Order: sequence, then structure tokens, then C-alpha cells
Amino acid sequence: MSKKQNSFLTSVNIIPLNVDSVKLDWMGIGKASYSPFKRIQQYEAKREIQQSIQILLDSLKTYLQQPMNTYGLQIVEERVTDTLLITSKSEFKSYPSLPVIYEMIQALRDYIKKRGLKEVNYPMLHVLKLGKDEYSTMVAIPVNREALAQNGIAYKRMAPGKILVTEVRGGPRTIQVAYAQYEEYLQDYHRISPALPFESLVTERIREPDTSKWVTRIYYPVF
Repeated sequence: MSKKQNSFLTSVNIIPLNVDSVKLDWMGIGKASYSPFKRIQQYEAKREIQQSIQILLDSLKTYLQQPMNTYGLQIVEERVTDTLLITSKSEFKSYPSLPVIYEMIQALRDYIKKRGLKEVNYPMLHVLKLGKDEYSTMVAIPVNREALAQNGIAYKRMAPGKILVTEVRGGPRTIQVAYAQYEEYLQDYHRISPALPFESLVTERIREPDTSKWVTRIYYPVF
């Protein structure tokens, strides 16, 4: 780095502190002149460079502390509130289409109506690829109370623990990228997921052909 014809050789060292933080040391050295007037000039140049470096480091800290700037997602940690779910699970030879997914969701809604239950949040979806041509698909809806289960529909209780939440707007490709970024986040922060992640279908996808308008919340239970 140079200032007023004075050059300094600098280096940045990254020092791990905690699981989620590091320290940046930006250090520099320069050869001092024998001339007292030149030394005063060098001192002023060094002071101005130090101020510039501090401004850069402060800006970098502010930028990197926001998950959106690192992962492209605004990830927040919450507590699980929808602990009671009714679920349905099926396996398919290809990735399930929207009509198939919403047929499963409608079966749950018919059950809710029949049993006099209340749907308390958006439908949930999890698709797991088991093999080359096999996909396990589970849909769920949070409800207010438990009733008599029936064939193909079961109740599931989620522990009221910690859960990471983000909201994305876009179609399958956007959602896939969000899952990949979530995995990076979990690895960086040394978090462990004790249960399957899932999508909360804020947008009724079957009624919205423009995938760029889909709004999806992705939930990751964590320790």
C-alpha cells in the first residue's frame, strides 16, 4: 500500500476465534528513512493508511455479519410453534408433479373438514430421493387438535425446539439453491439437524402458474 510516495508491505491474517467468528489482522511494515523530515511524512502516511484500513475492516464486518450477503438467504432462528401435524406419505417413480402433491394435500384437507379440525398454518412438503427412480413424498398440515386417525393419514408431533427459517421467492431451481445454501450455513455454524427440513407452501402453487411468484418458507430443525 502506498500514500504520498511512501510504500508499505501489508498482509491480512485470518485467526479463528469461535465457531461463527474470526479475527482479521491487517499488518504492514515499511523501511524508515534516516531523514527526520521524511520520517514525519512517513508517519503521516502510515496514520492515514491505518484509518483507511479501519474503515475497510468495519465495512467488511458489517457486510459479513448479515447472512443474506454470505448465503443469499435471510436466515432467522425461531422456536417450533406448530407441533401437531397430520401427515400423508407416498412413494413415486418420478418427482411428484403439482397435481399429485395437491391431491395429497386435498386428502388432508378433506380429513380436516370431516373431523372438524382447524388448519393453523400452510401445507408442508418434503420430497426425498431414495434411489434413481424412487421419491418419498410427505405432505403435512398443522392442526389445532388431534382426532381419530384413518388409513393413510397419521399424526406427527414436532418437538418445540429450535428451527431455522428463511423465505424465498421462485420456482424449483430457487428452492434447490436455497437448500444448498442452508447446508453451507449449517456446516459453517456447526449446527446439526435432528429432523427433516421441509417447505411451507405459502403460495397455492397449483393456482399460480408463474413460478417466479411462488413464496416458500424453508424450515430446518436444529440443535
